Amino acid sequence: MQAAALILNLIFYLLFPLLDGPVWCKDSLSYTTMDYSREPLYPLFLKILRTLFGQEDPAAGLFYRGQQAYLLAAVLLQSLLAAVTVWILFRTLYSFGKNRKTSLLYAIPGNLSMWGVQLLNRFGAARGSTYEESIMTEGLGISLYILFILSLVRYERFHKEKDLVLTGLFMFLCISLRKQLLVTVIIFMGVIFVTELLLHGRWKVFAAALLVSAAAFFASNLFDCAYNLAFHGRLAPHTGNAMGIDCVLFYTADEEDIDGIEDAQARELAAAIYEKAKEQHLLYTDTPEDAGWVRQAADFADAYDVIGYDIMNPVIDEYLWENRPDLEGMDFYREIDRIETNIRNGLLKQDKGRILRLWSYNFRKGFVNSVLKIHPVLNMAAFVLFCLYIAMLLLTAARAKKTGETAIPLLAFCVLAGISVNSAVVGLLIFPQTRYMIYNMGLFYSAFFAMAVWIVSERTGTGKGEVAP
Repeated sequence: MQAAALILNLIFYLLFPLLDGPVWCKDSLSYTTMDYSREPLYPLFLKILRTLFGQEDPAAGLFYRGQQAYLLAAVLLQSLLAAVTVWILFRTLYSFGKNRKTSLLYAIPGNLSMWGVQLLNRFGAARGSTYEESIMTEGLGISLYILFILSLVRYERFHKEKDLVLTGLFMFLCISLRKQLLVTVIIFMGVIFVTELLLHGRWKVFAAALLVSAAAFFASNLFDCAYNLAFHGRLAPHTGNAMGIDCVLFYTADEEDIDGIEDAQARELAAAIYEKAKEQHLLYTDTPEDAGWVRQAADFADAYDVIGYDIMNPVIDEYLWENRPDLEGMDFYREIDRIETNIRNGLLKQDKGRILRLWSYNFRKGFVNSVLKIHPVLNMAAFVLFCLYIAMLLLTAARAKKTGETAIPLLAFCVLAGISVNSAVVGLLIFPQTRYMIYNMGLFYSAFFAMAVWIVSERTGTGKGEVAP
């Protein structure tokens, strides 16, 4: 059965890139050109494939559906990784059962949940393509994140050193892929804190987890700096880290908050940015006070990219072109970082009330977009789903305390922790569009159905019997 699951997943996931070809997206160019602001893993992945296919010259080489052949290789590898990842999820869920019947009842809905998310992205959502067939970090990131969660669950079940190391490796890969996936470190330490330190007082396990988290974080930073030294001539991390929070802070700021920026150069530029944002009605105060949280979150999402890409970046770029013509390459972008960091430090002095209210709107939106999509009906449906999920988690956790069968509540808790942390971090630093929340969607329904099957099987007695092979 597990071999059949692997074959079916390979057919399912490889079908899309073969039918559609590689999908070029808004951010794709920044990865293929190895932009200074990008984390190293994905640009390096594409660079290796370009080298293997001998297509450093964009006008040369083979093409598939209008795209270079190395891009087809990229999306095929991404889809292959997705197929193997979902198969590993199938195997993990299968191992939860006490007999073949319950094992299949755990594994098949979990696998189909992943397929459902894939089909929704390809046919139901406005994007019209799967992430695995797209030239973007999610093509690898979703699979790496799922593998991180599964390795964490396995470590929590068996406490083997190899699973701890594997979890650390997936954290390193996730952090090196995109800055958002720093959430893996927070999720890991949060889960370990609750399950190991808070519930069982296992200080040694907590200390080991802390050490692995620190190793993953520092190794990713070392990789980042080494990558930039090799390809950009500077032993420095990637740029652009302050831009996201600056967009949030401009959105919630008042005019007098600009005066709190100590650096004169940054203050002058911030005033110009703020004025343009105000003229275009892109600020928090431009949304009516009586608007609901959905409208508030939507207005911010609409304003975010305009503030960052259409206003802040051009204002700072033009200033430096005129006043610092000596800056080239990565030095130019490091100077932008310095200015944006000074702006951030000044705007952080503003009253935190608006920031916290905006965060609360985004936090709620993040939870909804992690399982469904923002819509008056679906918002309530998401609330009901989470209520049922938490109720089942408490019930399975109580049962696990008596029987020691911790696998299902551990998976459900790790997924809920992932949704919570991701919604909190993304809601604070950017905005929770589906692209940023998709990582947990398939896992949520996999854990949801696993808990439901466990509860029903316990009530009916169908969960008893031989442990599934």
